[in-house]
Amino acid sequence: MLTADSITRSEALATAVPVRAPRVVLAVDPSEEELARDFSLSESDKREVRRCRGDDHRRRFALQLCVLRQTGRFLDSYRQVPIRILTHLSRQLDLSPVLLVSETERSATEMTTRNASASISGGRYSTSAPKSS
Repeated sequence: MLTADSITRSEALATAVPVRAPRVVLAVDPSEEELARDFSLSESDKREVRRCRGDDHRRRFALQLCVLRQTGRFLDSYRQVPIRILTHLSRQLDLSPVLLVSETERSATEMTTRNASASISGGRYSTSAPKSS
């Protein structure tokens, strides 16, 4: 039986569970046009990326910046990044090519990366699922 009490409890439960944004899915084999459009860094982007310590950190920062601009969300795993994207970014940053980027060992480092990426991109990002139109 539906009562006012049960409705109130179910509404409270629904608001307590956050809606997770869908995972960012990158193209497995992006075209040259997609790479140029979605993963090109400006000179000011490169200056910011080069402030990071270590090549992997630079790649992670550049990836988060590009993905954030493209999707409005953060990349939650670096394991899914295709080699073509890594090579494209590495080439722009004068870094040697790699097959993969390691996950960050410290969550504080990842939070710093995300905050800096958000500030460079103008802070336009979403932590919830996009609204359907």
